Amino acid sequence: MRKTIYSYLCGFVLLSLHAQPPAEKTDMDQLIERLLSETAVQEGEDQDYGELAEDLYDYAREPLNLNRATEEELLKLPFLTPAQIHTLLEHRQRYGSLKSLYELAWLYGWDPELARQTALFAEAGPPAEKPLDLKRMLASGTHELLARYREQFPAAKGFLPGGAYKGAKQAYYTRYRYRVKDRFSVVLLAEKDAGEEFFKGSQKQGFDFYSGHIFLAPPKGIVKKVVLGDFRIQAGQGLAAWTGFSTGGGIAGTGFMKNARGLSVSSSANENLFLRGVALEIQAHKRWNLTLYGSYKRIDANVTEDSLAEPLFISALSGTGMHRTQTEIDRKGSVGEAITGLLLQYRASRWRVGFSAQYTGLSVPLFRADKPYALYRFTGQHLLNTSFYYMIKAGGGFLFGEWAGGSNGGWACVNGWQGSLSPLFRLALLQRHYSRRYTAFYSAGMRQYAYGAGETGVSFSLQCFPLRRLELLLYGDAAYTSWLTYTQPFPSYMAEGSADLRWKISRSAECGFRVRYRCRPEKSKLPSAVAAAEDTRKWDFRIQTMMHIRSDLRIQLRADAVQYLRADAPASRWGYLLAQDLVWQPVSGPLAFSLRYCIFHTSDYDTRIYSYERDLLYAFSVPAMQGKGQRVYLTMHIRTLRSWDIYLKTAYTWYAGAVSSGSGHNTISGNKRWELGLQTRWKWRNRPSVKK
Repeated sequence: MRKTIYSYLCGFVLLSLHAQPPAEKTDMDQLIERLLSETAVQEGEDQDYGELAEDLYDYAREPLNLNRATEEELLKLPFLTPAQIHTLLEHRQRYGSLKSLYELAWLYGWDPELARQTALFAEAGPPAEKPLDLKRMLASGTHELLARYREQFPAAKGFLPGGAYKGAKQAYYTRYRYRVKDRFSVVLLAEKDAGEEFFKGSQKQGFDFYSGHIFLAPPKGIVKKVVLGDFRIQAGQGLAAWTGFSTGGGIAGTGFMKNARGLSVSSSANENLFLRGVALEIQAHKRWNLTLYGSYKRIDANVTEDSLAEPLFISALSGTGMHRTQTEIDRKGSVGEAITGLLLQYRASRWRVGFSAQYTGLSVPLFRADKPYALYRFTGQHLLNTSFYYMIKAGGGFLFGEWAGGSNGGWACVNGWQGSLSPLFRLALLQRHYSRRYTAFYSAGMRQYAYGAGETGVSFSLQCFPLRRLELLLYGDAAYTSWLTYTQPFPSYMAEGSADLRWKISRSAECGFRVRYRCRPEKSKLPSAVAAAEDTRKWDFRIQTMMHIRSDLRIQLRADAVQYLRADAPASRWGYLLAQDLVWQPVSGPLAFSLRYCIFHTSDYDTRIYSYERDLLYAFSVPAMQGKGQRVYLTMHIRTLRSWDIYLKTAYTWYAGAVSSGSGHNTISGNKRWELGLQTRWKWRNRPSVKK
């Protein structure tokens, strides 16, 4: 593997001198892929990335006008920090509208590369917009209809005759959306996961999960937004009220400050991180914003009943969204959840403050297990979370933070600073503390341990440009917990850090190297009367290169290595992965595709390697490579008609010898895996009426 990588890098440097610069569309797709890949590495494979990618694809088709874009619209661009957005808005207010996108490169905290990335999704259009009346707004939008199918062969243990899964192994997803820019939208989606019943048994109504909303942003008046249906609330740094996708872990130099969007709609298939009801945003004064919302939905939980089948208490909340077995079906919608809240925010030119309050009521009391690690976790039926958050412009950056408390006596705080030390250095610092009793049902504050552990931690992120074509990103985090956790029956600590170096050889070629380190104590596997802690250390190494052979054709090579060490193990364990990608994305034409071939060899579950893969539109895959084998996948985008697209993904995995992967009913035996995904999209616009 070392010889292969070395030979590839030598040839890569020579060929890059003669490579062609990429087309704008190829640049855009490459940036979206890199953002999603880096975010998946930091945030984990369980995040729902559809919201992130959908905003970028929408702006790619209909560029954002920077001369009249609001802060909320700019927050949808994940590679922009709140400080950079504030600088842009301040520049626009002080000097007027942008004459050209080239001006972005000269703003404080910006650089030519960031300006070029922004230009892929934005434009410098006229500052004034022709007002839309309600009738024109409802009749001048875009329709989009999606339908998706997935299946895996061979079937898992739960699908076999006599297996525990009630439904078929096919997974279906469909969504209809009507949208008028950011002014009006109607969405209805439905999803069935593999193993769930479909128009029979417990799902006689068809799909297992339905979601939808009606959203309106009136062009005039004090009412700024109205949502009926499924929506999301994001406030402050995510301590007290946050639903939906969350970033803020030092990714790609964006720092730790979260891009809270306040009230927004929910149009993803995530069955947990959303609210359902009515929400209203009011702006009675240009500096004051008030958001009121109420939600009620049924959630999944394990409920203990008495002898008369009356619910006594909730023993555990379930967040998988799967309803395949009888046990999972019994959990579905077993508890009612009522939520009401408000957000109040004051905005000034150089600072802003906000207050959030969110009440959560459960129809059945929550009772944590009688275990030492659960001693401080929330028990009860009612919880009120309040928080105060702030952001202050200080020098070349921002002070930010949030202080939150709960009616059960717990409290938490997050405070930090991030900004530009100079055009060559961007620094972000973060401090956090969670008391043992602090609990919030919907939150996304940065943390390493679960609630009830009493975590205290600090983090830093430094992005620098030592040379013109070099970018270095350093990240570090240390945390300490003063109580026990489920997997660690003792107070413990953890530390992790990473260094990411990216070398842009030319406009058409770049390469990068990354190393990550993590140290965390875990319960010893050696027999002992008293639980003992053993330090575990994990090193991740990656080399990645990319080169455009033509403006619409690029190749990529990625090599990963993982080393895992335990103090109670005789030797370290290793995992390796080598992947080669070929991506063809013509600006026009009926076909685009990407092809990957990879080989992997890992010792066990601890040395597994997560590998981001291209997938169907608005869908993402971050499979874990474990064991010894090979994998190949192909994705295709077929443009059949002007308004109709077909997307296809097929993947095949070979293992060396018969293996079993997964756990429980999801176990799959054999040495071959075949995955198939198919999606169609039909998109059309309303024809504007012409008055004679």
